[in-house]
Amino acid sequence: MEELENKKRYEWVATNRSGKTETYVAEDETTVYFESGRFVPKDKLDVLLRNIEEEIYLVKFSQEQEQQSLSTPTIDQFAEWEKMLGNPTENSITQTQQIPIEPQAIEEQNPIKIILDKQRKKETLTILLDVNIDVPNKKVIELLDVMFDRDEVIDEIVKSSIQKLDQTAIKEKVHESVKEKILSLFGEEKDDSENEMQTS
Repeated sequence: MEELENKKRYEWVATNRSGKTETYVAEDETTVYFESGRFVPKDKLDVLLRNIEEEIYLVKFSQEQEQQSLSTPTIDQFAEWEKMLGNPTENSITQTQQIPIEPQAIEEQNPIKIILDKQRKKETLTILLDVNIDVPNKKVIELLDVMFDRDEVIDEIVKSSIQKLDQTAIKEKVHESVKEKILSLFGEEKDDSENEMQTS
């Protein structure tokens, strides 16, 4: 791996990191590496990032640090989230204080996901899923039933059917079923107000 003495400064111009800075640390034949631990393919470097001067980097880096410190949730904010989520306040706040919060992880994690992950009191919903499976025809089943133990035949048919399931199709069906269930939790008030806005 080739490593240069003069470090270069870059700014992201693509992806959700657009506007953030990177400091060049090294490169090999195919990849460019940065001090943050991130890396990009060499042939994508000019597409994803642009080279910036040291002065511009220092200003942007300072702004990033300031923004990061402002966006990092405080203990009080976590406590407020705990109350809203119906979690036991004292225990959960104590646990939050004991767990070090890494600003980098908080900055890049979706705030919706943070709240969802911290919720302890959850509801259980049941979804119905229609799945098409391939099984032997009746004649084959009757033949197998005569020749072998019925429980063994059933087990083998089940295994064979499951192995042939289209996992992508099942995931899509699960996604749609879960989405419908979640939408039902929001109630109809929002839908009615949206319909009124569209008709007016």
